[in-house]
Amino acid sequence: GGKDYWVVKVDASGNKLWDKRFGGSGADVCNAALILSDGGFLLAGHSASGAEGDRTEASRGDEDFWVVKIDANGNKIWDKRFGGGNIDVCHSVVPTLDGSYLLAGHSTSGMTPWTFSNKGFTVLVESCVSLIIFF
Repeated sequence: GGKDYWVVKVDASGNKLWDKRFGGSGADVCNAALILSDGGFLLAGHSASGAEGDRTEASRGDEDFWVVKIDANGNKIWDKRFGGGNIDVCHSVVPTLDGSYLLAGHSTSGMTPWTFSNKGFTVLVESCVSLIIFF
């Protein structure tokens, strides 16, 4: 699409080892990356694409949180989207002590089953990729 997640791995001298892109036909913007204990990475941002290209789930609204797990070589393991009927943008991701990931951002979706206010909200993605939302 017009914008995709783009990940470039370089060595200690700055030499490119590999680069990968992930996205669909809409704008897909990566805002955060997290190194994982298995050597892979978790990429987090937002997507305006539907279930196409590298996205496996349909959009819930204008833009959704979009999380992509990749292995140490940049190969996609899974992807998940979270959001409501309007715009949901993930700004950061941090690991939790139980092996889950905490995603944080903002939403204009209002009250839906997936977002609980039109202010910031937090999503906890368990390692098995279930959903717990705190508000």
